[in-house]
Amino acid sequence: MKTLLFALLLLAPLSLAARAADKAPDWTLPGLDGKPVSLAQFRGKVVVLNFWATWCGPCRAETPGFVAVQKDYAAKGVTVVGISMDGDAAPVVPFVKGQGITYPIVLGTNKVASLYQAQGLPTTWIVDKDGNVYARHLGAVPAETLRAELDALLRGAPVPAPVAVAAAAPSDADLKKKLTPEQYAVTQQCGTEPPFHNAYWDNHAEGIYVDVVSGQPLFSSRDKFDSGTGWPSFTRPIAPDVVAEKGDASAGMQRTEVRSAGSDSHLGHVFDDGPGPAGLRYCINSAALRFVPKDKLQAEGYGKYLPLFDSAK
Repeated sequence: MKTLLFALLLLAPLSLAARAADKAPDWTLPGLDGKPVSLAQFRGKVVVLNFWATWCGPCRAETPGFVAVQKDYAAKGVTVVGISMDGDAAPVVPFVKGQGITYPIVLGTNKVASLYQAQGLPTTWIVDKDGNVYARHLGAVPAETLRAELDALLRGAPVPAPVAVAAAAPSDADLKKKLTPEQYAVTQQCGTEPPFHNAYWDNHAEGIYVDVVSGQPLFSSRDKFDSGTGWPSFTRPIAPDVVAEKGDASAGMQRTEVRSAGSDSHLGHVFDDGPGPAGLRYCINSAALRFVPKDKLQAEGYGKYLPLFDSAK
């Protein structure tokens, strides 16, 4: 299966200053009305590019700040452009309306996210009037920081000097703080939890299962079945490109490992003895997942998945 070209990690703020000679990669993407929008058409303006998604909590939290920036800086030749990584416009349109967003929103692709090093959401770039990169941030950018950078750029201040930064993905120390020992062993060390003694093997509630590391949706209860193995089993992932597969010759046998395409965490294995149309059984460790019940999907930012449960199973 295709591997996502960016990791949908909910990142802590991380600033990266760019060199003055860096040109922002050009792109042409569909707007919410389906018409093409390109970066080139904003030449002559300062552009704040914000990679985000409706299901991303930090993205939603910082949206009012971008709305305010658009209102306060539009007359100064600045525009925000939101690059949604939701995959389709359905969940984006009501969110845009509800937040009072007036700046352009386009539907991003993995290729563009990779070009902009958007290893996590949110990611924000500031591009000057000539298309040069002024600054970029991995993770939510404080409103005061964004405004200070825009003010500096507008008065002609040079691009900030590059600074040393840590890796965009969570550090091993951060993961050990965030995860339980079992979650860490499974996701980061390819461990296997005991069958029948884990959180979700017999969970029959409606909802979705997300990556315990990044929060990326991975599986739906609609595709879960009782395999008798003692581990959560699914006939398919919630979308084809949210998981990656690789050969695994450990344990004295040839298997196909399943990893989260976003966080690159170990999830489990996939076998060809499943009941679904494709005949697959995704045998997944509960420790790699977090279950979000149907009645909490909207509140936790996963409202786009509610239609999965509109009809009876």
